[in-house]
Amino acid sequence: MHLLADAHIPWLSFLLGESETAGHVRLSRYETAEELQDLLARDPADALLIRTTAKMNRNTFPEFPARLKCVATATAGTDHVDEKWLHENGIQFFYSPGCNARSVAEYVVTALLKAYSGRWETLRRKKIGIVGAGNT
Repeated sequence: MHLLADAHIPWLSFLLGESETAGHVRLSRYETAEELQDLLARDPADALLIRTTAKMNRNTFPEFPARLKCVATATAGTDHVDEKWLHENGIQFFYSPGCNARSVAEYVVTALLKAYSGRWETLRRKKIGIVGAGNT
């Protein structure tokens, strides 16, 4: 199986482990959306692993290689992917809800601690409401 992945997704070789070493999975990486399109045209992949920098829609990918069966995003959001377009082309789509929930929570707590640095009593008396959608 040939997996084409965004070069900025860490730990892929580690996660693939023996599958890659034994030759069951061939991992190729791309840096830019343009490079992704070029690689898909020259060396079609079975599966594509993207981030939000790769927009998947009718304009950016009017045609998909016949071999491509799966697109997955390493993000919780899906606004960069036209899921209907993938489905119409027989491509399964996967995303990662909750993948950054802990990091978001840690950031919010850290930002609050920084904002009230040295004024803990003031922070203790505050009521905080967090508005948002998602898995955090």
